[in-house]
Amino acid sequence: MSITDTASSEPGVGEAPWVFDADGHVVEPEVTWERYLPARFRDYAPRVVQDGDQFYFVCHDRRGFRIDGHSEAVGAPGQTPHQSDSPVAARGGSEPGPRLEDMALDAIATAALYPTYGLMIQGVTEREPALALCRAVNDWLAEYCAHDPARLLGIGTLPMTDAGDALAEARRCVEQLGFRGVWRRPEHFGSLPHLHDDAYEPLWSYLDEANVAFAVHPGISGLVPYDQLRAHYDDYFTPLHATHFVLEHLLAITTFVAYGILERHPGLRVAFLESGAVWALGYVHRLDEHHELFGFDRGALSL
Repeated sequence: MSITDTASSEPGVGEAPWVFDADGHVVEPEVTWERYLPARFRDYAPRVVQDGDQFYFVCHDRRGFRIDGHSEAVGAPGQTPHQSDSPVAARGGSEPGPRLEDMALDAIATAALYPTYGLMIQGVTEREPALALCRAVNDWLAEYCAHDPARLLGIGTLPMTDAGDALAEARRCVEQLGFRGVWRRPEHFGSLPHLHDDAYEPLWSYLDEANVAFAVHPGISGLVPYDQLRAHYDDYFTPLHATHFVLEHLLAITTFVAYGILERHPGLRVAFLESGAVWALGYVHRLDEHHELFGFDRGALSL
């Protein structure tokens, strides 16, 4: 029964769906890697390991820090170890039908969907497996969204290892898979190209011209290096998680402004996700002050 089939005093029931979920998540099942990841890269497939009352994530030769609780919490929204001793994963994380039922309860009309394990694969810095992992996530997500493409909007995962591969995968996601946006993590580490490198200019031009949004989405699991935060908090999960997202977004929005990416591509839409928005209000004002005092010479800003 849809929420429009009945009148009720319950919140949400009886209303036409109107909410846009800008940052919904799927939870990729193991079949993602079995079906879509080439056999030679199969040992790169991310997984969660339960060890007593703690769990951690593994991807190829990288292992994350331990998190108190049970691994089912990964797919159980809000049921963190602090909140629940026996989390129950939501079926909608990996099954589109139950997700649509949950969306109806919350009056969600459409949802932009991001991966869960896809947040972890970007710790892989070898070019071929990094691209193969992204393609596997995107292919599975396309299958998931095909259940109702008008309401389930796929957001394509881009590799961080090579700007040309990122452009090619963005084109594939938009033109072949029908995705409405693309995303990547904000971190820079090792030999990865910086987001402000000239090599990324074709990607920004393509997304601008195609009117496709680019989303920045951090994540903290220990699989992507987090050395600076670890120096402050060791492997203490809660402060790591609290600070990581906002700090990475501060760095990312500074990059897009200070290096003139938004200046050169005025139609490019960029989303900074899973950090709220309050931090941005004061920080954009701070950027204005710095532009007045010192200028962003490498960005050639006109405003």
